This record gives sequence, C-alpha cells and structure tokens, in this order.
Amino acid sequence: MLVFSVVLTHAFSKVLTDFSITGDERVVYRTLQMILLYGTPMFVLISTMVVTHAYKDNLPKGFLKKRIKYILVPYLVMAAFYAGDKYYRFDWTISDFTREFGYNFIFLEFCLLAGFSIMLSPTIVGETINVLSKC
Repeated sequence: MLVFSVVLTHAFSKVLTDFSITGDERVVYRTLQMILLYGTPMFVLISTMVVTHAYKDNLPKGFLKKRIKYILVPYLVMAAFYAGDKYYRFDWTISDFTREFGYNFIFLEFCLLAGFSIMLSPTIVGETINVLSKC
C-alpha cells in the first residue's frame, strides 16, 4: 500500500505540473496528492524500525558512513537532477533552481531527521518496539 501511495503521489505531481488543470479538478488532484503524502515518511519510519530491530544493541562499524554514501549522496544528486530538469524545461533562473533544490533538501531533512535521530539511539527504539509488541 505504501508503494502504491508513493507512485500515485508522483503521478499526481506529474499531472499537476505538466497539464493545465484548473478549478475543481485541480483541487481534487491536489487533495488526493496531500492525502497520499504519508507514504514517504512511513517508509522512513518502517525502515528505521527494521534497522533498530536488527541492531538492538549497537550499530555496526561504518553504519552511518554507508548510509550517507548510499542514501544521502544519491538523494542529493537526484534532488539536483530534478531541480535541473525544471531549470531547463521551464527556462528558470539560477535563483529558481536554488529554491527548488532547497525545497527538495528541506523534504529530505524532514524525512532523515526522524530516521537518523531514531537510528542513533537504537536501544530506545528497541525498548519501544518491545513494549509495543507486548500489547
């Protein structure tokens, strides 16, 4: 279900940016898009819980370095790619590109702050998972 919500969120975003949808139809697409935005933060939450469960006591050596290398760097590259795509398609200025990249980074920060803060304290989350699993 989460995958479906992420795919639909991207599809609605594409429709809203590439087609001239106005009025009530735009409100419907935008409302559906907002409802489905829970998908990405839920992926972060679930992956954080899985990592926390897998490494209850300690994180392995180089864990954060690998996460930064294989998650953060590609995300920033793709954020720049998407901002660059809009820069060329819509004849934007460097200021527009910077603003779009900033928006992408803020979204990244929203998702990763929760994930990294929880991953940095696996014993706390591990205990929370244990308590919740006993309910």
